Amino acid sequence: MKITEVAVMPADGPDERLLAFAAVTFDESFVVNDLRVIRHDDGGIFVAMPSRHATQRCRVCDAKIQVRSRFCSNCGIDSPVADHAQSPSRPFADIAHPINAKMREYIEHAVFQALAKVTASRTRPVSDA
Repeated sequence: MKITEVAVMPADGPDERLLAFAAVTFDESFVVNDLRVIRHDDGGIFVAMPSRHATQRCRVCDAKIQVRSRFCSNCGIDSPVADHAQSPSRPFADIAHPINAKMREYIEHAVFQALAKVTASRTRPVSDA
């Protein structure tokens, strides 16, 4: 599987940890959107894969609610998840992710290269030539 395109959009917002969003195209036929480039507290950076809030069922109305919600958004009852003892330890679920370290490194390398190019072009002075 070959990465044929990487699109990086720098994040311009108040969160200093979020550096950019990215989309990676494989073999000119499959795209993974909503990757995030995030800075660790120790200064390192990593690529977070796209994810969504994990859900569970309301005990009263059976509607889907986000894990760790304090109440059901459908019926309004207090959520049993307020007791975090039953709550899953991961409130987010990956949508797409590499299944081995080699593929993760390949994706990260491609995204980091594209981010470096975008960052360099944003900081380069414009010439009037």
